[in-house]
Amino acid sequence: MKNIKYFLIFLTITFWSCDDFLDKYPHDELSDNTFWKNEEELQMGLTACYGLMQNEYISSATGSGDKVYWDGLTDNAFVSDFWGLQEFYSGDQNPTNDLAGGLYSKCYNVVAAVNSFLSKIDLVDIEQEKKNKYIAEARFIRAYVYHELVLNFGGVPLFSSEPTIESASVGRSTKEEVMTLINNDLDFAIENLPDESYTGHVVKNSARGLKARVLLYGDDWSGVAQYTQDIMSSGKTSLYTNYKNMFINEGQGDDNTEILFSIKFLAPEEWHNIDYRVGGPSHINVLEDLVNDYLTINGLPIDEDPIYNPDSLHKNRDPRLQQTIFCEEGEPWIYDVNNGYTYYFTNNTTKFSCKKYIDESVQASHVTQSDQDIVLLRYGDVLLMYAEAKNELGQFGQNEWNQSIRLIRERAGFIVSQALDFPGGNQSNLREIIRHERRIEMAFEGFRYYDLLRWGNIKEVWENIEGENPQVRQYNENKPLFPIPESQIDYYNNNDIPFEQNPGYN
Repeated sequence: MKNIKYFLIFLTITFWSCDDFLDKYPHDELSDNTFWKNEEELQMGLTACYGLMQNEYISSATGSGDKVYWDGLTDNAFVSDFWGLQEFYSGDQNPTNDLAGGLYSKCYNVVAAVNSFLSKIDLVDIEQEKKNKYIAEARFIRAYVYHELVLNFGGVPLFSSEPTIESASVGRSTKEEVMTLINNDLDFAIENLPDESYTGHVVKNSARGLKARVLLYGDDWSGVAQYTQDIMSSGKTSLYTNYKNMFINEGQGDDNTEILFSIKFLAPEEWHNIDYRVGGPSHINVLEDLVNDYLTINGLPIDEDPIYNPDSLHKNRDPRLQQTIFCEEGEPWIYDVNNGYTYYFTNNTTKFSCKKYIDESVQASHVTQSDQDIVLLRYGDVLLMYAEAKNELGQFGQNEWNQSIRLIRERAGFIVSQALDFPGGNQSNLREIIRHERRIEMAFEGFRYYDLLRWGNIKEVWENIEGENPQVRQYNENKPLFPIPESQIDYYNNNDIPFEQNPGYN
């Protein structure tokens, strides 16, 4: 473990200036002459690449943020005083924004680690098939973080190998150039990763799933259908039986084949604060708009079913409501050292809080070392992508419904035929049903913001949030992307390298 920590330091590099970038290699600690001598050290290098994904912008970390917080950019939640999200609510985000700067930096740390690993792998003498597997894992990781960068910033500096003084100053690549690297990395990963169930190292279905997601955000419906069907027919993955437990340690064993990619933690060496930060101070507060969107147990909207009782919000509702959100007064969700579990909390700005990822058996405080894995890709998402793609292709009927939405609802706990049977209707009606299902199933997993962007309705949704909403929001259409961090712009400008800021920030 100690050697891996040194290696993480060795690989944690930023791009703010070329001289600083090259100076950050601690050649006195690790070098080609003292490392990269055998397969064990190669595995340590790869572990370091995975390890750098343990950060607050991609997964979770200690004392900072969580992937859960991304739903604060949607109609699902409100985030108080964190990451500079308040600036986005008013449309006043700028190049010094904490969220933009942190995400940019952390992603490039991972890129640097992967490129360093790929540049050294030929120093170790192992058979080519095994070497290709390690390369495929690293390229999957690189594709993942570059896709995060493209989604939020558009075209960004592109590094596919260890940078030199010359290549570190290449400037900004186009979105299309970055997408080419992402797709090439994933194609290689699909070809060379093992065809087995996921247990911690990415496998073929991990790469297929990420490829489907990349194509989803590009509206390549045929491609999405192809890769999701490949996963569905592989026989290597299935929906886990317990939706709630999938996000805590209890449900993250080898018997859970739904998870296709997650960031692993193991206290006391590797931990985060999610039980405390999300379940304690309640930085993230669930909006009533989301609570009201959960169907009744009969598969109907709450205003269309007389069984709904507003005084007992969770009763006779989609079972995922009580598995995802603390919504009943008296239901334990905050542990207070003086009063035990309580419902309301001083930092809470709505009467609802997030339950997903929270281990309710933990009496969390700011020193609690939580180590549930953060799930970034799972089979439930694959089924939803499949359903959306087939519907957009005009190929969504009862068979496709039974292979996707019905399975998801059965796992959730629906038993009434009205909720489970194919509803029929035209493509537009089915689109709304599928989008609703995606919102509910994937709540607080960090994807709704990007869904609203690709559906083109983010402004309408932001400005028409129903129920209790502690912050009036105004989506700034002049700022469709995150700002490139000011420090990055300053570096290129100071070195007379052309580098344009994203629209709306000049």
